[in-house]
Amino acid sequence: MVAQQASAQTKMERPAKTGIAAIDNFVTKSFDSNDENGKITEAINFIKVKTNAEGKAESVTNGKDEPLTKQGALTQLTGLVEKIKTQQTNISKVKEYQQPATDALKTCPMLQKPKASKAVTQATEALTKAADESKKQLDLVNKQIEMVKTLKK
Repeated sequence: MVAQQASAQTKMERPAKTGIAAIDNFVTKSFDSNDENGKITEAINFIKVKTNAEGKAESVTNGKDEPLTKQGALTQLTGLVEKIKTQQTNISKVKEYQQPATDALKTCPMLQKPKASKAVTQATEALTKAADESKKQLDLVNKQIEMVKTLKK
């Protein structure tokens, strides 16, 4: 039995450029954050903690089903924790681009409003999804670390 893995992300479609710099910048950064979470999920799922019937860790393997040492697994998982924390910091910084995008939406020409509004909405959804997913990823990796620490070798 394999301990819980990170759920695969559904790919969100990036909206087309609006031609409004503040909005396009927010969209790009939000979707880049979401894409980075997908890469982190892949890295999390590459490390598999195998458990017994009681849910206790028995061994750790990589995505090729090759065994990992306790120390090797802990090193990789700790690296993932750092990567997730960096991602969370980046997501917080991207949130700073949301208000300028919203302000630009209010002042953009009427003909651009529907496309621009849709882009801001999609970017907000992508950023919210990235923030929520990074919290789940951190919890999952921390649980994996605790399980690996119980291994004898």
